[in-house]
Parts: sequence; structure tokens; C-alpha cells
Amino acid sequence: MEFEVSPPDLGLELAVRALNNNIVGIRLGQGADHWRCKLTGDDMYTISSLRQIIDKHPVNILGTSIIQWSKVVPIKVLSFIWRVVQGRIPAVVALETRGIQVNSLLCSSCIGQPESANHVLIDCPFACMISNNIMRWCVVKLGQISIKNTGDLLHSVATWGSCPKKTKMLAFICYRMLWNLWRFRNKRLFQMESISSLYSLCVMCQKIDSHYLSTSASLTSTTSFITSKIVQGLSYLLEVEGCLNL
Repeated sequence: MEFEVSPPDLGLELAVRALNNNIVGIRLGQGADHWRCKLTGDDMYTISSLRQIIDKHPVNILGTSIIQWSKVVPIKVLSFIWRVVQGRIPAVVALETRGIQVNSLLCSSCIGQPESANHVLIDCPFACMISNNIMRWCVVKLGQISIKNTGDLLHSVATWGSCPKKTKMLAFICYRMLWNLWRFRNKRLFQMESISSLYSLCVMCQKIDSHYLSTSASLTSTTSFITSKIVQGLSYLLEVEGCLNL
């Protein structure tokens, strides 16, 4: 083989020697190149053959049992919640762990703790204020359960109450809440927007309420159970925000 730069000059002499040893015995066959699938005896790939392999080797994906999958919730929100449960959202601490250089590890909201995913969505005073008021307006008490991370929150919501419809609706509102908390974080970080917690709560309640009203053909007692409380809180906060802006 010929190189523009001598491999020993780059410290690659051993690597090139190993490469030569690996390819010296290779003989190319006749005909065009093609793919071969080892899942089947005839070298042809089929979806059913892959499904059979997956069924024989089941994989337990963390936290999927506590996620309520539904067409009512936008797929981008459900995908975000799935990534949260898997610990795969790009919070600053996660980026730093992967070797990506960041300017600061501190939360862009409270500037008091390292910005992990659980801090942004659960522990940060900004997130606590939002979640506490959302739950209070929904007339929801999650008991004395210690919520230390998003998994604890989603599990508490998924096991709350005795009415499956109300439990599912509360879960959907919780998903929207977490999604908007992440959106507000990104606006602070990338668009340099200073967002107050009261304003964020107003916007979030309005988005949640308008979404579920638009996705329901008729407003049942189940949906009005939560949306009526959100409307009450929204009206109050709009008055407070108006006074603060004077």
C-alpha cells in the first residue's frame, strides 16, 4: 500500500501492520456485492424473522410501564417523556458526563445547583412552584410519597386515584407540564429570555387547557374535572401578573 505520509511518522506502524495481516488472506468473489442476513437460512431479511429474534430475547426497557401512551398527547411530548425516563435528555450535567465542554454546570434558573434532568424538572424552585400549583388546581394530593426524580413523579401520577379516566388525564397534564418546563429552560438558555414563574404558569395552564379542549369532541365530566380548576387558576394568575406589570 502507498501512503502520502509514512505511517511510522504518524505512530501508526503497528496499526498498519495489523491491518495488512487482517486483509492479506481475503479473496474477493465473483459477481456484484450484496447483503446477507444471518437471521434466516436463505440469507433474506424479513420483518417476521427479526420479530422472532426479539421475542426470544425480551429487553426490559426502563420505566415504560409508567408511561400512558395515547394519541391525545402529541408524539413529541410522549417521546420527550420516554427520553426523560431513560435519562436521555441533554441537561448540562449529562453533556459534561459525555465529555462535551460546557460554560457552567449550574442551573440557568436558580443558579444554585448543577443542572441535571431531575433538577430542571423536579428540584428547581421554578419547577417546584409550577408543579405544586398545577397539582393544587387539579385537586390532586399525591400523599406523603417522596418524589426525588421524574420516575417517582410519573409513578405517583400513574397510580393516583381510583378512576382510570381521571388518572390518565392527570398523567397527560403531567406530561405537558414536564415538556413545558424543558421548553422554558431552553428559552432561558438559548434565547436569553427572562421568564417569570407566574408568567410561565399562565402560559402552561393556557396551553394545557386549550389542547385538551380541542382534542375532545365534547367536554365530558372527566375532562372538566381538571380543566375547570386550571381555568380558575389561570384567571387568578392573569390578574396577579397584570398587577405586577403595572
